[in-house]
Amino acid sequence: MYSTKYLKDLGLFGRVQFLAKDSILYGVASAVHKIFAIITLPVLTRYFSVEEYGVIDLYVLISGLLVTVFVFGQDSAVARFFYENENENERKSMISRSLLYQALLLLLFLPILWNYSDYFANQIHGSSHSSDIFRLVIIQLPFMLLVNFSQNLLKWTFERKQFLIITLGFVVFNMTLLVLGVTLYEINIVDVFMISLVTYIVFGLLGLFFVGSWLIVPKGLGNLNEVILLALPFGIVSTLEILTPTMTRWMVNDVLGGENLGIFAVGARLASVVSLYVSSFQTAWGPFSLSIYKEKKAINTYNLVLKIFVFIACIFVLILTFFSDWLVVLITSEHYISASFLFFPLAIGLVIQASGWITEIGISISKKSYLAIYGFFLFILVTLGITYFLSPIYGIYIVSIGLMFGYIIKAIVNSWFAQRAYSMNWEYKNILLFFLYILMFGFFASWVKQELDSNIAYLYFVNFLVILACLWIGWSLLLSRSEHIKIKEWIVSKGLNN
Repeated sequence: MYSTKYLKDLGLFGRVQFLAKDSILYGVASAVHKIFAIITLPVLTRYFSVEEYGVIDLYVLISGLLVTVFVFGQDSAVARFFYENENENERKSMISRSLLYQALLLLLFLPILWNYSDYFANQIHGSSHSSDIFRLVIIQLPFMLLVNFSQNLLKWTFERKQFLIITLGFVVFNMTLLVLGVTLYEINIVDVFMISLVTYIVFGLLGLFFVGSWLIVPKGLGNLNEVILLALPFGIVSTLEILTPTMTRWMVNDVLGGENLGIFAVGARLASVVSLYVSSFQTAWGPFSLSIYKEKKAINTYNLVLKIFVFIACIFVLILTFFSDWLVVLITSEHYISASFLFFPLAIGLVIQASGWITEIGISISKKSYLAIYGFFLFILVTLGITYFLSPIYGIYIVSIGLMFGYIIKAIVNSWFAQRAYSMNWEYKNILLFFLYILMFGFFASWVKQELDSNIAYLYFVNFLVILACLWIGWSLLLSRSEHIKIKEWIVSKGLNN
Protein backbone atom coordinates (compact mmCIF):
# COMPACT_ATOMS: atom_id res chain seq x y z
CA MET A 1 0.00 0.00 0.00
CA TYR A 2 1.34 3.42 -0.84
CA SER A 3 2.30 5.68 2.07
CA THR A 4 1.65 9.32 2.84
CA LYS A 5 5.40 9.91 2.81
CA TYR A 6 5.62 8.54 -0.72
CA LEU A 7 3.01 11.02 -1.92
CA LYS A 8 4.74 13.89 -0.10
CA ASP A 9 7.95 13.14 -1.99
CA LEU A 10 6.19 13.46 -5.33
CA GLY A 11 5.96 16.80 -7.11
CA LEU A 12 2.67 18.47 -7.99
CA PHE A 13 2.36 16.87 -11.42
CA GLY A 14 3.80 13.63 -10.08
CA ARG A 15 0.84 13.40 -7.72
CA VAL A 16 -1.59 14.07 -10.55
CA GLN A 17 0.10 11.32 -12.56
CA PHE A 18 -0.11 8.96 -9.56
CA LEU A 19 -3.83 9.73 -9.18
CA ALA A 20 -4.37 9.09 -12.90
CA LYS A 21 -2.69 5.68 -12.69
CA ASP A 22 -4.73 4.73 -9.64
CA SER A 23 -7.88 5.90 -11.42
CA ILE A 24 -7.11 3.67 -14.39
CA LEU A 25 -6.45 0.55 -12.30
CA TYR A 26 -9.03 0.67 -9.54
CA GLY A 27 -11.32 3.34 -10.90
CA VAL A 28 -11.98 1.94 -14.35
CA ALA A 29 -12.61 -1.53 -12.94
CA SER A 30 -15.06 -0.12 -10.37
CA ALA A 31 -16.69 2.08 -12.97
CA VAL A 32 -17.25 -0.86 -15.33
CA HIS A 33 -18.94 -2.70 -12.47
CA LYS A 34 -21.06 0.33 -11.55
CA ILE A 35 -22.17 1.00 -15.12
CA PHE A 36 -22.98 -2.65 -15.74
CA ALA A 37 -26.51 -1.51 -16.65
CA ILE A 38 -25.02 0.33 -19.66
CA ILE A 39 -23.09 -2.72 -20.79
CA THR A 40 -26.28 -4.79 -20.82
CA LEU A 41 -28.26 -2.12 -22.69
CA PRO A 42 -27.69 -3.54 -26.21
CA VAL A 43 -28.89 -6.97 -25.08
CA LEU A 44 -31.88 -5.96 -22.98
CA THR A 45 -33.26 -3.10 -25.09
CA ARG A 46 -33.20 -5.15 -28.29
CA TYR A 47 -34.78 -8.21 -26.70
CA PHE A 48 -37.42 -6.62 -24.45
CA SER A 49 -39.99 -3.93 -25.20
CA VAL A 50 -39.52 -0.31 -24.11
CA GLU A 51 -41.91 -0.78 -21.18
CA GLU A 52 -40.31 -4.07 -20.10
CA TYR A 53 -36.86 -2.49 -20.09
CA GLY A 54 -38.26 0.32 -17.93
CA VAL A 55 -39.42 -2.28 -15.38
CA ILE A 56 -36.00 -4.01 -15.38
CA ASP A 57 -34.19 -0.70 -14.88
CA LEU A 58 -36.54 0.30 -12.05
CA TYR A 59 -35.92 -2.93 -10.11
CA VAL A 60 -32.17 -2.71 -10.67
CA LEU A 61 -32.32 0.66 -8.93
CA ILE A 62 -34.51 -0.80 -6.18
CA SER A 63 -31.92 -3.51 -5.48
CA GLY A 64 -29.18 -0.88 -5.36
CA LEU A 65 -31.28 1.20 -2.99
CA LEU A 66 -31.81 -1.73 -0.61
CA VAL A 67 -28.10 -2.57 -0.54
CA THR A 68 -27.29 1.07 0.16
CA VAL A 69 -29.75 1.10 3.06
CA PHE A 70 -28.22 -2.03 4.63
CA VAL A 71 -24.63 -0.83 4.17
CA PHE A 72 -25.73 2.64 5.32
CA GLY A 73 -22.37 4.37 5.08
CA GLN A 74 -20.32 1.61 6.72
CA ASP A 75 -17.99 1.42 3.72
CA SER A 76 -17.16 5.15 3.84
CA ALA A 77 -16.78 5.22 7.61
CA VAL A 78 -14.60 2.12 7.78
CA ALA A 79 -12.40 3.50 4.99
CA ARG A 80 -11.90 6.71 6.99
CA PHE A 81 -10.74 4.78 10.08
CA PHE A 82 -8.81 2.21 8.02
CA TYR A 83 -6.36 4.83 6.77
CA GLU A 84 -5.95 6.33 10.23
CA ASN A 85 -5.15 3.05 12.00
CA GLU A 86 -1.96 1.23 11.01
CA ASN A 87 -2.34 -1.65 13.49
CA GLU A 88 -3.33 -4.70 11.42
CA ASN A 89 -5.13 -6.53 14.24
CA GLU A 90 -7.24 -3.47 15.04
CA ARG A 91 -8.02 -3.09 11.35
CA LYS A 92 -9.18 -6.70 11.18
CA SER A 93 -11.38 -6.24 14.24
CA MET A 94 -12.96 -3.09 12.83
CA ILE A 95 -13.60 -4.68 9.42
CA SER A 96 -15.08 -7.84 10.97
CA ARG A 97 -17.38 -5.85 13.26
CA SER A 98 -18.65 -3.86 10.29
CA LEU A 99 -19.48 -7.02 8.31
CA LEU A 100 -21.14 -8.58 11.36
CA TYR A 101 -23.20 -5.43 11.87
CA GLN A 102 -24.46 -5.56 8.26
CA ALA A 103 -25.27 -9.27 8.61
CA LEU A 104 -27.34 -8.62 11.72
CA LEU A 105 -29.31 -5.91 9.93
CA LEU A 106 -30.09 -8.38 7.16
CA LEU A 107 -31.30 -11.01 9.63
CA LEU A 108 -33.54 -8.44 11.24
CA PHE A 109 -35.20 -6.91 8.17
CA LEU A 110 -35.15 -9.51 5.38
CA PRO A 111 -38.02 -11.54 6.93
CA ILE A 112 -40.14 -8.38 7.01
CA LEU A 113 -39.39 -7.60 3.35
CA TRP A 114 -40.19 -11.18 2.39
CA ASN A 115 -43.51 -11.35 4.26
CA TYR A 116 -44.70 -8.08 2.71
CA SER A 117 -43.11 -8.63 -0.71
CA ASP A 118 -46.46 -8.58 -2.57
CA TYR A 119 -47.36 -5.23 -1.02
CA PHE A 120 -43.98 -3.62 -1.75
CA ALA A 121 -43.92 -5.00 -5.31
CA ASN A 122 -47.36 -3.59 -6.10
CA GLN A 123 -46.34 -0.19 -4.77
CA ILE A 124 -43.21 -0.17 -6.93
CA HIS A 125 -44.78 -1.38 -10.17
CA GLY A 126 -48.08 -3.20 -10.57
CA SER A 127 -47.02 -5.65 -13.28
CA SER A 128 -47.70 -9.40 -13.19
CA HIS A 129 -43.99 -10.16 -12.61
CA SER A 130 -43.39 -7.62 -9.84
CA SER A 131 -43.74 -9.96 -6.84
CA ASP A 132 -41.42 -12.60 -8.31
CA ILE A 133 -38.80 -9.99 -9.20
CA PHE A 134 -38.96 -8.39 -5.76
CA ARG A 135 -38.45 -11.76 -4.04
CA LEU A 136 -35.40 -12.47 -6.21
CA VAL A 137 -34.03 -9.05 -5.26
CA ILE A 138 -34.49 -9.93 -1.56
CA ILE A 139 -32.69 -13.27 -1.94
CA GLN A 140 -29.70 -11.70 -3.67
CA LEU A 141 -29.23 -8.92 -1.07
CA PRO A 142 -26.80 -10.86 1.21
CA PHE A 143 -24.60 -11.70 -1.76
CA MET A 144 -24.73 -8.14 -3.08
CA LEU A 145 -23.44 -7.01 0.32
CA LEU A 146 -20.60 -9.54 0.14
CA VAL A 147 -19.58 -8.33 -3.32
CA ASN A 148 -19.64 -4.70 -2.12
CA PHE A 149 -17.73 -5.56 1.07
CA SER A 150 -15.01 -7.56 -0.69
CA GLN A 151 -14.55 -4.96 -3.43
CA ASN A 152 -13.99 -2.21 -0.86
CA LEU A 153 -11.59 -4.25 1.25
CA LEU A 154 -9.56 -5.42 -1.75
CA LYS A 155 -9.34 -1.80 -2.91
CA TRP A 156 -8.18 -0.54 0.50
CA THR A 157 -5.55 -3.28 0.78
CA PHE A 158 -4.45 -2.88 -2.85
CA GLU A 159 -5.02 -6.52 -3.75
CA ARG A 160 -5.07 -5.69 -7.45
CA LYS A 161 -5.48 -9.13 -8.98
CA GLN A 162 -8.33 -10.22 -6.71
CA PHE A 163 -10.02 -6.84 -7.06
CA LEU A 164 -10.03 -7.12 -10.85
CA ILE A 165 -11.31 -10.71 -10.73
CA ILE A 166 -14.30 -9.72 -8.58
CA THR A 167 -15.05 -6.45 -10.35
CA LEU A 168 -14.53 -7.31 -14.00
CA GLY A 169 -15.28 -11.02 -13.62
CA PHE A 170 -18.75 -10.18 -12.33
CA VAL A 171 -19.52 -8.15 -15.46
CA VAL A 172 -18.20 -10.77 -17.89
CA PHE A 173 -19.97 -13.65 -16.13
CA ASN A 174 -23.35 -11.89 -15.93
CA MET A 175 -23.14 -10.61 -19.50
CA THR A 176 -22.30 -14.09 -20.77
CA LEU A 177 -25.33 -15.60 -19.04
CA LEU A 178 -27.59 -12.85 -20.42
CA VAL A 179 -26.35 -13.33 -23.99
CA LEU A 180 -26.84 -17.08 -23.71
CA GLY A 181 -30.30 -16.50 -22.26
CA VAL A 182 -31.57 -14.24 -25.04
CA THR A 183 -29.97 -16.24 -27.87
CA LEU A 184 -30.64 -19.82 -26.76
CA TYR A 185 -33.73 -19.48 -24.57
CA GLU A 186 -36.85 -17.31 -24.51
CA ILE A 187 -36.14 -15.64 -21.17
CA ASN A 188 -38.51 -13.13 -19.57
CA ILE A 189 -37.78 -10.25 -17.20
CA VAL A 190 -37.95 -12.56 -14.16
CA ASP A 191 -35.18 -14.68 -15.69
CA VAL A 192 -33.00 -11.56 -15.96
CA PHE A 193 -33.07 -11.26 -12.18
CA MET A 194 -32.53 -15.01 -11.76
CA ILE A 195 -29.33 -14.63 -13.78
CA SER A 196 -28.37 -11.68 -11.59
CA LEU A 197 -28.95 -13.80 -8.47
CA VAL A 198 -26.68 -16.59 -9.73
CA THR A 199 -23.94 -14.06 -10.54
CA TYR A 200 -24.11 -12.41 -7.13
CA ILE A 201 -23.98 -15.80 -5.36
CA VAL A 202 -20.85 -16.86 -7.28
CA PHE A 203 -18.94 -13.60 -6.82
CA GLY A 204 -20.20 -12.91 -3.32
CA LEU A 205 -18.76 -16.23 -2.12
CA LEU A 206 -15.59 -15.73 -4.18
CA GLY A 207 -15.12 -12.28 -2.64
CA LEU A 208 -15.58 -13.73 0.84
CA PHE A 209 -12.85 -16.27 0.04
CA PHE A 210 -10.47 -13.52 -1.13
CA VAL A 211 -10.87 -11.39 2.01
CA GLY A 212 -11.11 -14.28 4.47
CA SER A 213 -7.69 -13.55 5.98
CA TRP A 214 -8.97 -10.16 7.14
CA LEU A 215 -11.94 -11.59 9.01
CA ILE A 216 -11.70 -12.61 12.66
CA VAL A 217 -14.06 -13.11 15.59
CA PRO A 218 -13.98 -9.63 17.14
CA LYS A 219 -13.71 -9.25 20.90
CA GLY A 220 -16.27 -6.75 22.07
CA LEU A 221 -17.67 -3.78 20.22
CA GLY A 222 -14.40 -1.86 20.07
CA ASN A 223 -14.89 1.40 18.19
CA LEU A 224 -18.01 0.13 16.37
CA ASN A 225 -20.12 2.84 17.98
CA GLU A 226 -17.74 5.50 16.67
CA VAL A 227 -17.81 3.93 13.20
CA ILE A 228 -21.62 3.75 13.21
CA LEU A 229 -21.92 7.38 14.30
CA LEU A 230 -19.62 8.46 11.46
CA ALA A 231 -21.45 6.15 9.05
CA LEU A 232 -24.94 7.47 9.80
CA PRO A 233 -24.61 10.71 7.81
CA PHE A 234 -22.84 8.84 4.99
CA GLY A 235 -25.68 6.33 5.05
CA ILE A 236 -28.32 9.03 4.81
CA VAL A 237 -26.43 10.74 1.99
CA SER A 238 -25.82 7.56 -0.04
CA THR A 239 -29.44 6.47 0.46
CA LEU A 240 -30.74 9.83 -0.69
CA GLU A 241 -28.34 9.72 -3.64
CA ILE A 242 -29.86 6.52 -5.03
CA LEU A 243 -33.37 7.23 -3.73
CA THR A 244 -33.69 10.27 -5.98
CA PRO A 245 -33.24 8.50 -9.38
CA THR A 246 -35.42 5.66 -8.09
CA MET A 247 -38.21 8.01 -7.08
CA THR A 248 -37.77 9.99 -10.31
CA ARG A 249 -38.33 6.86 -12.38
CA TRP A 250 -41.31 5.89 -10.25
CA MET A 251 -42.82 9.35 -10.83
CA VAL A 252 -42.12 9.20 -14.57
CA ASN A 253 -43.95 5.87 -14.73
CA ASP A 254 -46.84 7.17 -12.62
CA VAL A 255 -47.23 10.54 -14.38
CA LEU A 256 -46.04 9.89 -17.95
CA GLY A 257 -46.52 6.12 -18.35
CA GLY A 258 -44.41 3.02 -18.98
CA GLU A 259 -43.24 4.06 -22.45
CA ASN A 260 -41.68 7.25 -21.09
CA LEU A 261 -40.19 5.27 -18.20
CA GLY A 262 -38.28 3.13 -20.71
CA ILE A 263 -37.14 6.18 -22.70
CA PHE A 264 -35.97 8.01 -19.57
CA ALA A 265 -34.21 4.88 -18.29
CA VAL A 266 -32.19 4.64 -21.52
CA GLY A 267 -31.39 8.38 -21.44
CA ALA A 268 -30.17 8.13 -17.86
CA ARG A 269 -28.14 4.99 -18.57
CA LEU A 270 -26.60 6.57 -21.66
CA ALA A 271 -25.65 9.66 -19.63
CA SER A 272 -24.00 7.42 -17.06
CA VAL A 273 -21.38 6.58 -19.70
CA VAL A 274 -19.81 9.69 -18.18
CA SER A 275 -19.68 7.70 -14.94
CA LEU A 276 -16.93 5.58 -16.45
CA TYR A 277 -14.69 8.64 -16.16
CA VAL A 278 -16.34 10.06 -13.05
CA SER A 279 -16.35 6.80 -11.07
CA SER A 280 -12.79 6.02 -12.12
CA PHE A 281 -11.70 9.32 -10.68
CA GLN A 282 -13.86 9.09 -7.55
CA THR A 283 -12.54 5.65 -6.60
CA ALA A 284 -8.95 6.88 -6.58
CA TRP A 285 -9.70 10.39 -5.27
CA GLY A 286 -10.88 9.26 -1.80
CA PRO A 287 -7.70 7.59 -0.51
CA PHE A 288 -5.46 9.98 -2.47
CA SER A 289 -7.03 13.16 -1.05
CA LEU A 290 -7.09 11.88 2.53
CA SER A 291 -3.44 10.84 2.30
CA ILE A 292 -2.13 14.38 1.68
CA TYR A 293 -4.64 16.69 3.39
CA LYS A 294 -2.31 17.45 6.33
CA GLU A 295 0.24 19.12 4.07
CA LYS A 296 0.32 22.91 4.01
CA LYS A 297 0.18 23.09 0.22
CA ALA A 298 -2.31 20.26 -0.32
CA ILE A 299 -4.77 22.79 -1.73
CA ASN A 300 -2.44 23.39 -4.70
CA THR A 301 -2.77 19.73 -5.62
CA TYR A 302 -6.53 19.78 -5.01
CA ASN A 303 -7.03 22.83 -7.23
CA LEU A 304 -4.98 21.41 -10.08
CA VAL A 305 -6.83 18.09 -9.87
CA LEU A 306 -10.18 19.92 -9.89
CA LYS A 307 -9.31 22.00 -12.94
CA ILE A 308 -7.98 19.08 -14.96
CA PHE A 309 -10.94 16.90 -13.98
CA VAL A 310 -13.52 19.55 -14.94
CA PHE A 311 -11.76 20.37 -18.20
CA ILE A 312 -11.58 16.75 -19.41
CA ALA A 313 -15.07 15.83 -18.16
CA CYS A 314 -16.82 18.78 -19.80
CA ILE A 315 -15.14 18.27 -23.16
CA PHE A 316 -16.01 14.58 -22.94
CA VAL A 317 -19.68 15.43 -22.29
CA LEU A 318 -19.82 17.85 -25.23
CA ILE A 319 -18.35 15.29 -27.63
CA LEU A 320 -20.81 12.64 -26.48
CA THR A 321 -23.67 15.15 -26.78
CA PHE A 322 -22.87 15.67 -30.46
CA PHE A 323 -23.07 11.92 -31.09
CA SER A 324 -25.81 11.05 -28.58
CA ASP A 325 -28.45 10.17 -31.20
CA TRP A 326 -25.98 7.92 -33.00
CA LEU A 327 -25.01 6.29 -29.67
CA VAL A 328 -28.64 5.62 -28.76
CA VAL A 329 -29.29 3.81 -32.04
CA LEU A 330 -25.97 1.93 -31.83
CA ILE A 331 -26.40 0.79 -28.22
CA THR A 332 -30.18 0.29 -28.19
CA SER A 333 -32.45 0.80 -31.21
CA GLU A 334 -34.38 3.52 -33.03
CA HIS A 335 -37.29 3.00 -30.63
CA TYR A 336 -35.28 4.96 -28.03
CA ILE A 337 -34.03 7.81 -30.27
CA SER A 338 -35.85 10.48 -28.22
CA ALA A 339 -33.65 9.52 -25.25
CA SER A 340 -30.72 11.29 -26.96
CA PHE A 341 -32.21 14.71 -26.18
CA LEU A 342 -32.04 13.91 -22.46
CA PHE A 343 -28.31 13.26 -22.61
CA PHE A 344 -26.68 16.66 -22.08
CA PRO A 345 -28.53 17.87 -18.95
CA LEU A 346 -28.22 14.44 -17.33
CA ALA A 347 -24.53 14.04 -18.20
CA ILE A 348 -23.42 17.55 -17.24
CA GLY A 349 -25.34 17.12 -13.99
CA LEU A 350 -23.17 14.08 -13.18
CA VAL A 351 -20.02 16.10 -13.90
CA ILE A 352 -21.19 18.95 -11.66
CA GLN A 353 -21.93 16.46 -8.89
CA ALA A 354 -18.46 14.89 -9.26
CA SER A 355 -16.83 18.33 -9.16
CA GLY A 356 -18.71 18.92 -5.92
CA TRP A 357 -17.21 15.72 -4.50
CA ILE A 358 -13.79 17.34 -4.88
CA THR A 359 -14.67 20.67 -3.27
CA GLU A 360 -16.59 18.86 -0.50
CA ILE A 361 -13.40 17.18 0.75
CA GLY A 362 -13.49 19.47 3.80
CA ILE A 363 -16.54 17.57 5.06
CA SER A 364 -14.61 14.29 5.10
CA ILE A 365 -11.47 15.86 6.57
CA SER A 366 -13.43 17.47 9.41
CA LYS A 367 -15.38 14.21 9.98
CA LYS A 368 -18.58 16.28 9.93
CA SER A 369 -20.24 13.99 7.42
CA TYR A 370 -23.70 15.13 8.50
CA LEU A 371 -23.12 18.41 6.66
CA ALA A 372 -23.53 16.63 3.31
CA ILE A 373 -27.15 15.84 4.18
CA TYR A 374 -28.41 19.39 3.64
CA GLY A 375 -27.39 19.54 0.00
CA PHE A 376 -28.94 16.15 -0.69
CA PHE A 377 -32.27 17.17 0.81
CA LEU A 378 -32.36 20.22 -1.44
CA PHE A 379 -31.36 18.01 -4.36
CA ILE A 380 -34.34 15.75 -3.73
CA LEU A 381 -36.79 18.62 -3.24
CA VAL A 382 -35.73 20.37 -6.46
CA THR A 383 -35.54 17.24 -8.61
CA LEU A 384 -38.74 15.57 -7.48
CA GLY A 385 -40.59 18.89 -7.30
CA ILE A 386 -39.80 19.74 -10.92
CA THR A 387 -40.61 16.18 -12.00
CA TYR A 388 -43.96 16.04 -10.23
CA PHE A 389 -45.26 19.52 -11.04
CA LEU A 390 -43.74 20.32 -14.45
CA SER A 391 -43.36 17.00 -16.28
CA PRO A 392 -47.14 16.69 -16.94
CA ILE A 393 -46.90 20.05 -18.74
CA TYR A 394 -43.49 19.96 -20.45
CA GLY A 395 -42.91 16.23 -20.77
CA ILE A 396 -39.94 14.02 -20.07
CA TYR A 397 -37.26 16.57 -21.05
CA ILE A 398 -38.03 18.71 -18.01
CA VAL A 399 -37.21 15.72 -15.78
CA SER A 400 -33.61 15.77 -17.02
CA ILE A 401 -33.46 19.54 -16.47
CA GLY A 402 -34.75 19.03 -12.92
CA LEU A 403 -31.99 16.53 -12.18
CA MET A 404 -29.37 18.91 -13.55
CA PHE A 405 -30.58 21.78 -11.35
CA GLY A 406 -30.67 19.42 -8.39
CA TYR A 407 -27.02 18.49 -8.93
CA ILE A 408 -26.04 22.16 -9.25
CA ILE A 409 -27.74 23.14 -6.00
CA LYS A 410 -26.32 20.15 -4.12
CA ALA A 411 -22.76 20.88 -5.26
CA ILE A 412 -23.01 24.56 -4.27
CA VAL A 413 -24.61 23.93 -0.87
CA ASN A 414 -22.29 21.07 0.14
CA SER A 415 -19.19 22.99 -0.99
CA TRP A 416 -20.31 25.94 1.12
CA PHE A 417 -20.75 23.74 4.20
CA ALA A 418 -17.36 22.12 3.52
CA GLN A 419 -15.77 25.56 3.58
CA ARG A 420 -17.42 26.29 6.91
CA ALA A 421 -16.15 23.01 8.35
CA TYR A 422 -12.61 23.13 6.90
CA SER A 423 -11.69 26.31 5.06
CA MET A 424 -9.61 25.87 1.90
CA ASN A 425 -8.51 28.30 -0.80
CA TRP A 426 -10.42 26.89 -3.78
CA GLU A 427 -10.22 28.64 -7.16
CA TYR A 428 -14.00 28.79 -7.56
CA LYS A 429 -14.37 31.77 -9.89
CA ASN A 430 -12.84 30.36 -13.07
CA ILE A 431 -14.38 26.92 -12.49
CA LEU A 432 -17.87 28.45 -12.29
CA LEU A 433 -17.25 30.59 -15.39
CA PHE A 434 -16.13 27.55 -17.34
CA PHE A 435 -19.24 25.63 -16.32
CA LEU A 436 -21.38 28.54 -17.52
CA TYR A 437 -19.68 28.42 -20.92
CA ILE A 438 -20.17 24.65 -21.11
CA LEU A 439 -23.87 24.93 -20.24
CA MET A 440 -24.32 27.60 -22.90
CA PHE A 441 -22.46 25.63 -25.58
CA GLY A 442 -24.07 22.34 -24.56
CA PHE A 443 -27.65 23.55 -24.89
CA PHE A 444 -26.70 25.38 -28.07
CA ALA A 445 -25.29 22.12 -29.47
CA SER A 446 -28.48 20.26 -28.55
CA TRP A 447 -30.58 22.90 -30.31
CA VAL A 448 -28.33 22.88 -33.40
CA LYS A 449 -28.59 19.10 -33.60
CA GLN A 450 -32.38 19.36 -33.82
CA GLU A 451 -32.35 22.22 -36.30
CA LEU A 452 -29.60 20.90 -38.61
CA ASP A 453 -30.35 17.21 -38.42
CA SER A 454 -30.84 17.03 -42.19
CA ASN A 455 -27.55 18.84 -42.98
CA ILE A 456 -24.93 16.49 -41.51
CA ALA A 457 -21.87 18.26 -42.95
CA TYR A 458 -22.86 21.66 -41.57
CA LEU A 459 -23.84 20.07 -38.24
CA TYR A 460 -20.41 18.49 -37.80
CA PHE A 461 -18.70 21.73 -38.76
CA VAL A 462 -20.61 23.65 -36.07
CA ASN A 463 -19.85 20.95 -33.51
CA PHE A 464 -16.15 21.08 -34.39
CA LEU A 465 -16.09 24.86 -33.84
CA VAL A 466 -17.86 24.45 -30.48
CA ILE A 467 -15.27 21.91 -29.32
CA LEU A 468 -12.38 24.15 -30.40
CA ALA A 469 -13.93 27.12 -28.58
CA CYS A 470 -14.36 25.13 -25.37
CA LEU A 471 -10.82 23.74 -25.57
CA TRP A 472 -9.42 27.25 -25.92
CA ILE A 473 -11.63 28.66 -23.14
CA GLY A 474 -10.74 25.82 -20.77
CA TRP A 475 -7.01 26.08 -21.46
CA SER A 476 -7.02 29.88 -21.03
CA LEU A 477 -9.50 30.18 -18.17
CA LEU A 478 -8.70 27.22 -15.93
CA LEU A 479 -4.92 26.99 -16.09
CA SER A 480 -2.40 29.69 -15.19
CA ARG A 481 0.64 30.54 -17.30
CA SER A 482 2.95 28.67 -14.93
CA GLU A 483 0.68 25.61 -15.16
CA HIS A 484 0.76 25.87 -18.97
CA ILE A 485 4.55 25.78 -18.86
CA LYS A 486 4.67 22.87 -16.40
CA ILE A 487 2.18 20.84 -18.45
CA LYS A 488 4.16 21.44 -21.65
CA GLU A 489 7.41 20.50 -19.89
CA TRP A 490 5.81 17.36 -18.48
CA ILE A 491 4.48 16.33 -21.92
CA VAL A 492 7.90 16.94 -23.51
CA SER A 493 9.66 14.94 -20.79
CA LYS A 494 7.27 12.03 -21.27
CA GLY A 495 7.80 12.14 -25.00
CA LEU A 496 11.59 12.07 -24.58
CA ASN A 497 11.43 9.22 -22.08
CA ASN A 498 9.38 7.17 -24.51
